[in-house]
Amino acid sequence: MDVFCGKCQKTVGKVDDSKIVPGRKVTVSCPHCGEKITLSNEPSPPVLEPDSPAAGGETPPLPPGGGEKDVPRQSGELSVGRVLDEAWQRTRGLKGPVWGSYILLVLAVIVINVVVGVLGGILGHGAMAAGFAVAVQLTVSLVTYPFMAGIMMMGVYRAVDREVSYRMAFDFFGFFVPIILATILVALLTMVGFIFLVIPGIYLSVAYLCVLPLIIDKKMGVWQAMETSRKGIGRKWFTVFIIYLVLGFIVMLSAIPLGIGLIWTVPMMIAASGVIYRDLFGVSEA
Repeated sequence: MDVFCGKCQKTVGKVDDSKIVPGRKVTVSCPHCGEKITLSNEPSPPVLEPDSPAAGGETPPLPPGGGEKDVPRQSGELSVGRVLDEAWQRTRGLKGPVWGSYILLVLAVIVINVVVGVLGGILGHGAMAAGFAVAVQLTVSLVTYPFMAGIMMMGVYRAVDREVSYRMAFDFFGFFVPIILATILVALLTMVGFIFLVIPGIYLSVAYLCVLPLIIDKKMGVWQAMETSRKGIGRKWFTVFIIYLVLGFIVMLSAIPLGIGLIWTVPMMIAASGVIYRDLFGVSEA
């Protein structure tokens, strides 16, 4: 075996293994620095992971809904400083897709309004024209919810270093019905919480923040996603509340100089939501 000095970081010689009696240790001095070096030919014990069952630890539970196909959650405690710092770092590569999708949405809404205006002029000012305009505006409002879910998924994908594109804002219209149902239910329950007691409304408005990503990423049903989000965030509710409170303050300040700062702070908020979702629930590979 080689005789290695940990102090000098040098191999100072070799010793025949057969000359060392098993179960006994031999101490020699380093010729360079005098450091004591202990030699033994006992086999090294296997190295066990701290959380492995053989080491006496418990295997951490898998994120809900994803099983073995989930990307592991970020190690470390969810904290305000860490989430904000990582969210800021992850705005790189996210600003273009986020603002590109917003620009496309604005252009689409402008075109729809122009078409509605032209058709309204043809139909006149009767009940039919008014009903047509209301139906179009309601449809546009409903369509924005899957669009916003796509924006949220940009943050989730960015949190696990997946490719993000502006097209993602339009990729999840296959979840149109559950997204709309979840949005309506969350709005109703939160509104009831604010009407009867303000505190339950505040609690639910934070606890349901991960409902849409759970529907898309974990393929959960509406109520299952709502309960999973409420229970998952509930364990770290105050931390998540403070994160969004600080982010809201940052976004508000960034809008003061002609809104230029929003170029960075809006993607930062989206990235933060993705980091929170990843840390609490994990992200499915598919």
